[in-house]
Amino acid sequence: MPCTHRPTPTAVVGGLPGTTPPVKTSAVTTSLVTTLLAAVLVVVSVVAAPVLRANGGTVRVSQHPSGPFLITVYTEPTPLRTGDIDVSVLLQDRETRATVRGAAVTVRARAVGHAGTGGTFSATREQATNKLFQSAKFAIRGPGLWRFTVTARSADGEGRVSFEAEATDPTLLDRPVLLTVLVLVPVLLVGWLLTRPDERREE
Repeated sequence: MPCTHRPTPTAVVGGLPGTTPPVKTSAVTTSLVTTLLAAVLVVVSVVAAPVLRANGGTVRVSQHPSGPFLITVYTEPTPLRTGDIDVSVLLQDRETRATVRGAAVTVRARAVGHAGTGGTFSATREQATNKLFQSAKFAIRGPGLWRFTVTARSADGEGRVSFEAEATDPTLLDRPVLLTVLVLVPVLLVGWLLTRPDERREE
């Protein structure tokens, strides 16, 4: 009997039998770079979040009774670093627990066991982001143990509280802008290399 098998037709793409469509690598690489950039931004934002907070951070003293006041103290950054810091103080009336306004508040920073440089600084509402607080922004120089003394004075009397905290030198994670640049530049460079047009001419 004559053979009735017929060969299966070969798909023709671009006029050439047996070829496959070209892969759109530019779209794939662009999507990959976009995904990498989004991931980097998410990671940097998570890392930088604690650095960017204000009038919050680590509670050093919570409603400590002294004189006519209940004194609460926060410090930033978290963890505490040498350089610029923020000491925020919340004063409450000892009897009514209402926020006390009009008191003069100072913060003294003194190095313990090392030759760090501190001083005595005024805490004001003008320096605070949250106006319930009185904030002192200043710099401490020298890693190690620090002793902070907060003193509040008003017509009703005086209150004082002290606490100690360890300060370390800043790390790269404490510089979110620099960290972002260092991470984004290599990613952008790789993305440019992957997506740039191929200037080689086919022979």
